[in-house]
Amino acid sequence: MKTKITLLFMLVMAGIMNKAGAQGQCLTGGCMVSPSQYPPTTQTNTSSTFASISGMFAGEFAECSVTSGNTYEWSLCPTDGAVISFNDSELTLFNASNNVVLCYSNDFCGLHAKISWTATFTGTVKIQINEWTTTGCGSNSSPTDLRWRTISNITNDAAVTHIYTYGITASPFSNPSYLQARVSNVGTASISALPVTVNVTGANTYTNTQTINLPSGSSAIVTFPSFHPTT
Repeated sequence: MKTKITLLFMLVMAGIMNKAGAQGQCLTGGCMVSPSQYPPTTQTNTSSTFASISGMFAGEFAECSVTSGNTYEWSLCPTDGAVISFNDSELTLFNASNNVVLCYSNDFCGLHAKISWTATFTGTVKIQINEWTTTGCGSNSSPTDLRWRTISNITNDAAVTHIYTYGITASPFSNPSYLQARVSNVGTASISALPVTVNVTGANTYTNTQTINLPSGSSAIVTFPSFHPTT
């Protein structure tokens, strides 16, 4: 007889969630800072949903508020909702206080640019659009909608990334069955005493919880006591 095993792994800890990974470039290089700002007011977006900075021309910068430790994306990718009428774009990010280049992007999504940057200070930055030309860093008068959002770095962020076991076992000849799970911590803090629970449902039920310590950026394989299907 064969027994089908259905597994449900849970991380039992308040505040643990999965973070949508940031995507974009943060290259060296970049364009010279422009004297032209648009819009004239500082932009703020604390949401993880993209918002538009509308009506910018290539050769202009927008000023944005940032908070240390948060990751920000600025995108000219149409898939992120950017509206752009020229074919080849560049983005340069500057520290607004001294015009030092922080990041540069070119050709991230096709011929268009997207920056992902984690703030190292709280203050304002300049995000500048340029059109790539044969001489580089061009300007134009084509209205462009730049998209941007905030991705807050999460302190506690653990997840089960792999499960190791048999999907179907022959009972009773294959007893016992062994269950393992790989748990990864992509949060910014170490997690102590993290309960990891396995639930087996169906004709043969099984539940067990193991407790692990998981440093930031690490992963561990959790091994559960052997499971003995009877039917």
